[in-house]
Amino acid sequence: MNQLVLEKLQPLEYEARTTKVRIFLEEDLFAREVVDRLQVIADHNRLVHPVVGLPDIHYKIGNFIPTGTAVATGPDRILPCAVGNGTGCGFSAIRLDKRKDDLAAGDVHEIFTRFMERIPIRKNARSLSASEVDTALAEGTDSVASLDEATRARIDFHGNMFRDRDVAADLDFRSWFPRENYAKAADEMGILAAGNHFIELVEVLSIVDREVADWFGVRKGDLLLTMHADGNQLANIGKTFTPYKTFRNWARTRQELAKLAFHLRFYGHPFHYGRQDELFTLPTDSRAGRRFISFCKASANFGFLNRLRLRDTLAEILSERAIGAELFFDSIHDALSFEEGLWVHRTGASVARPADQQTSPLYRRYGKPVLLPCALGLNSFLMVPGDGVRETYGSVNHGTGRIIDRTKVNRFTKEDIDRSMAENRVALYSKGTFNIAREHNSTFKDPQRVRSLVEGLGLAKVFAELKPLAVMKG
Repeated sequence: MNQLVLEKLQPLEYEARTTKVRIFLEEDLFAREVVDRLQVIADHNRLVHPVVGLPDIHYKIGNFIPTGTAVATGPDRILPCAVGNGTGCGFSAIRLDKRKDDLAAGDVHEIFTRFMERIPIRKNARSLSASEVDTALAEGTDSVASLDEATRARIDFHGNMFRDRDVAADLDFRSWFPRENYAKAADEMGILAAGNHFIELVEVLSIVDREVADWFGVRKGDLLLTMHADGNQLANIGKTFTPYKTFRNWARTRQELAKLAFHLRFYGHPFHYGRQDELFTLPTDSRAGRRFISFCKASANFGFLNRLRLRDTLAEILSERAIGAELFFDSIHDALSFEEGLWVHRTGASVARPADQQTSPLYRRYGKPVLLPCALGLNSFLMVPGDGVRETYGSVNHGTGRIIDRTKVNRFTKEDIDRSMAENRVALYSKGTFNIAREHNSTFKDPQRVRSLVEGLGLAKVFAELKPLAVMKG
């Protein structure tokens, strides 16, 4: 693609009953099933605002709505199935006060060895009490008195979704919160989790836009830690609000009965559970609506706080080697929030609101930086929002997106991953709690092509390219 073509790029449009489906991508990079599903969602609920598919959109087995989607509804109703299963999932970028040239031989290995020792993947031995869980859910990072306001302002929604009084919140979590989710929260604060979550040491390889980079104080050779983590099992909507209602596997009968009991307790009747399409909407002024919104906000708060706790652990380890670390930004990409008069439902869609919608002076000129991570071992990018995000409800893709679903990756082995990482000169530290071969970079879209599309469609502008040096995976 040349620049003249990029300047003319427009999203693809598909008709729905009362609105349109708009895909910010080229047709050879996504399956037709993606459009079909978004049309069903739009038609079933008679949505009036366009349903948006971002450049990383892809069908994910286990989710009705494709990853990389943004859906907007009016102020009076919400659509539960349009919120990602991992509410609260997001990225952090942590700036180090040392540059690559300042590190001694062996420093990176020693640091990541300590990360492997200190950072749990599934459970944290430092369990929270029920009251501490409630505080985390209700207050997010506001519960951390020592957090200064300048740092807090670098977190989406300032780290507490309940700051916005857009609906009457139900904070009596223990009376209605999914019991399984709530119970797991006690052991899951400060954990990385497995799957596509990571902690990565990256070097600023090149500056693409000097003016933007200078504004944020980013220089070639700087070091950052980038991190992908979420609200863990507490935030798993798929097990509760939008369950997969099937008894084809009798081993799931007990689990399904528990879900039915939850729906009876939550909604007061079983009607929603019995609807196979899972596409029901909820009035925001109903008990169920208020509770679903409260669930999403509380899960997001837990995710904000979880990444902050992880950052504290990383900072402690780095301080052992006289390396300082500060939060550069923290962004969320699975969430439900009220913005510009609309309920915005994001599934794998990073918040990327324009500069004129930012409240922090740091972001009023160019907007808040957004991380565009690519596949394991490949370069990533720092971006700022473009004018195109006004058409995507202040959202941009949170990666390049898969071309092969994780559950269908079977032709790669751990040896293939090791070979790929060695070729890219990236040190891999893996705890081996999942099949890392599923993260092979050839199962994702071409990062340079996706980057060109993001910029050509006006969604964001890259200002720095990042080279990975080492990565920790669960």
